[in-house]
Amino acid sequence: MLVAGGVGDRENPSASAELYDSSRGTWSLTGDLNIARYLHTATLLPNGMVLVAGGEDSNFSTSASAELYDPTGGTWTVTGSLNTARYLDTATLLPNGTVLVAGGFDSSSNPTASAELYDSSSGTWSLTGDLNIARYLHTATLLPNGMVLVAGGRDSSSNVSASAELYDPALQPPLIISPLAATGTVSLPFSYQFEATGATSLAVGDLPGGLSFDPTLRAIVGNPTAQEMFQIALTASNSAGTTNANLVLTSQPLPATGPVIISVTSAKGRTGSPFNFQVITSGGSALTRLTATGLPSGLTADSMTGEISGTVTTDGSFSVTLSATDVGITNTASLELTFTSDLAVPVIVSQDNALLYPGVSFSYAIMAPNSDTSDQVIYSVVGQLPAGLGLDQTTGIISGIPTLRFGLQPSPQLSGGVVTNVQIFACNASGCAAQGLFFLLPTGAANISTRLDVGTGDNVLIGGFITQGNAPMKLVLRGIGPSLPVTGPLADPFLELHDRTSTIATNDNWKVNLAGGSQEVAIENTGIAPTNDLESAILAVLNPGIYTAILRGTNNGTGVGLVEVYNLGAASLDVSSAANLANISTRGNVQTGDNVMIGGFINEGAIPIKVLLRAIGPSLSVTGKLADPTLELHQNIGGTDTIIATNDNWMTDPAQKADIMATTIPPTNALESAIAITLPVGEGHYTAIVKGVNGTTGVALVEAYFGNPVDGCLGTLCP
Repeated sequence: MLVAGGVGDRENPSASAELYDSSRGTWSLTGDLNIARYLHTATLLPNGMVLVAGGEDSNFSTSASAELYDPTGGTWTVTGSLNTARYLDTATLLPNGTVLVAGGFDSSSNPTASAELYDSSSGTWSLTGDLNIARYLHTATLLPNGMVLVAGGRDSSSNVSASAELYDPALQPPLIISPLAATGTVSLPFSYQFEATGATSLAVGDLPGGLSFDPTLRAIVGNPTAQEMFQIALTASNSAGTTNANLVLTSQPLPATGPVIISVTSAKGRTGSPFNFQVITSGGSALTRLTATGLPSGLTADSMTGEISGTVTTDGSFSVTLSATDVGITNTASLELTFTSDLAVPVIVSQDNALLYPGVSFSYAIMAPNSDTSDQVIYSVVGQLPAGLGLDQTTGIISGIPTLRFGLQPSPQLSGGVVTNVQIFACNASGCAAQGLFFLLPTGAANISTRLDVGTGDNVLIGGFITQGNAPMKLVLRGIGPSLPVTGPLADPFLELHDRTSTIATNDNWKVNLAGGSQEVAIENTGIAPTNDLESAILAVLNPGIYTAILRGTNNGTGVGLVEVYNLGAASLDVSSAANLANISTRGNVQTGDNVMIGGFINEGAIPIKVLLRAIGPSLSVTGKLADPTLELHQNIGGTDTIIATNDNWMTDPAQKADIMATTIPPTNALESAIAITLPVGEGHYTAIVKGVNGTTGVALVEAYFGNPVDGCLGTLCP
């Protein structure tokens, strides 16, 4: 038996504790309480620990503190504090493992009717329904049906009470769980999800100008119009009663300088599932850095990219403070993050960004799964969709033909120019989900790749690429072999990434990164992980510059391999940041049949973009070079492959020769091949194939140079 605290022999509150051993009839000292206290409660929890809460401390002040005794070590640790400091109250362990604390004297020495529940899994207290009368020195008894009988005691007039009442854990007033503090910015969109468990109706009062409460979205939305601190009344009701709280909203002025956080201010995720949220800023630069305080356990924030990601394991609603800093200037904003394990509540899992092509048909589906398929989900957007787009509220599909024009929107870039960002909602009878969605104008090549027969020594696959822009680029480099649908694939690819002076990273088998630990989860989160465990992948953030990827076989294995570079966008949270792929060049041994050299790229240009393709052989300073390369350019639309251009000897076509010369980077040998072509707006999949004339073989180089992502131009003679 544990005895702890109380008033000592000098009538001072004590922190000492001791244990009685009934088999020996002896007492022994154990660890002291963290604070001396008396008139507190002590409750044995199902896990064997003891919860001590409240009471009066050594200064005879009413305490809200609580602590846990661990019998295995004889130690006390502080846990979450009561919402109401109290003494002469009761504590009852409920069948579900929570502890009900009810009544007692509060910090003003007045009897209180308040009651609250302790959750040992989270170490937190939450308010529950009030007693019908304030009382102290009463009794509380757990009944076989799980209800708690509270009886007698003294009431608020210190009269002895004969009254009794029952607490039903299954029937209690709503519990408001959303944060009671938030920050908005004048003239910027704001949203606050009103979260209350067990509520059948919600109401909001005393809203400042520019904001309104939408009961269908269960959210306060709008643009604050005045700089001030506001007290917003929140009311949640059900048949058991009403719960009231005040939301303190600080409406701050729009910052005049520095990075301004413009991402949405609330989002919901599924407890136990991966979660991602993208913070974006405007008015900063590629040097803008993010810090986030108050994140729930399981989440981290990438200071460079602004991505908040991870897995939260505990339900709740959390207030996160975001700070964006650039050249010594810091601006802040708040973000409300809510996580639910209730599968009936929809949670949005679709991507938080979408690419727009001016004049090209667009479609994006809001995906918000929930367990009750009979409970219809209604979709909504708060904010202005790009011109030409609309939302079908029953299907959740945003579609239309964007009428915007590149160059008339806010400056680039998150792998493209951010056009706008909106708040999307998905609601059913069980609740509402919220997430941000931002629209991008893409900029040129999103993916570049080369496939060929990988040999040994000088005949491994050597791919070079250039990144450019005003910010680092986040990318995934893949070395593919076993999953290729060809004869003789490279069985176990080994991938290396080099800059001009050193090896940056290596990988053999993508789930085990050889330089710095596993990148498995991060690569999986990109959605483009290799499909075979023996294949290789590297996730990297690279400054603008020239890089080389080398693909070889483990233990000098040979076979057909593919090296790919995927542009994941500028590694920066500010919309002024830009990063794009400017060039890829791959050298290898060109054979015949399936073992010719195949270079592929995906164009995501929001404007027509000029591309120069080169097939180099005779001018290479290597032995066994390809004497006379030919070049084909293929386009794949809907699975249909079409040859759109060919060349053998780049100077033979006068018009093409002039275009190629205008790029300022023509081949240096007349037997080499080149194609200069302007690619149309919209996503396009293209393949450049290098062969030897008359089936000849040898070492060759295939190159693709991509035009400027702002005006699509390549070369000094562009208008």
